Amino acid sequence: MVRFASSVYPLRTPLAIKQIGADGDWLMDQNMKRRVYVVVPDGCTVTEIDALKLLSDAEIDLATVQFVKAEADFAEIASHDAVVIVLDRDHTSDATAEAAALAAAQVGVCAIVGVWAPGQESDGIHPLLLQFGTAQRPWDPGKLKNELGSDCEKAFQNPDGSTSEPNEIEPNECE
Repeated sequence: MVRFASSVYPLRTPLAIKQIGADGDWLMDQNMKRRVYVVVPDGCTVTEIDALKLLSDAEIDLATVQFVKAEADFAEIASHDAVVIVLDRDHTSDATAEAAALAAAQVGVCAIVGVWAPGQESDGIHPLLLQFGTAQRPWDPGKLKNELGSDCEKAFQNPDGSTSEPNEIEPNECE
């Protein structure tokens, strides 16, 4: 059961609920309702399994993860969702990643995060994040967790964790 004010509603998926108290009451956890859309550009060395391992280590509920292959995959994106784009210095443009970032920005998504693929060396902000990205992080589950969690650090970092040089375009920020 899920409690909202004084009403009680049945809930069928236990992945979206969090037990509180000894009496068995259930309360909807806001972060559990959020979907995480993941874009792995074509030709990138990172596999979906690699991305799932990173997200799992970042304590993201894998039931909320959806890989984006085409525009139809993010048609239902909402402002409380998140977008994670795997970055590769050899892949500076990807139509699906750009469309996902644009769609996310249009609905007010506050977490459009680029994550550098493992083993990358690069400086500056990746071209896929220039217009709509809110953060750029190395392949590190702790930093990704901070970015997608309530901390939302909005940090732009190179693959080695150093701060990226700022560019002329201000990053997308939520109010």
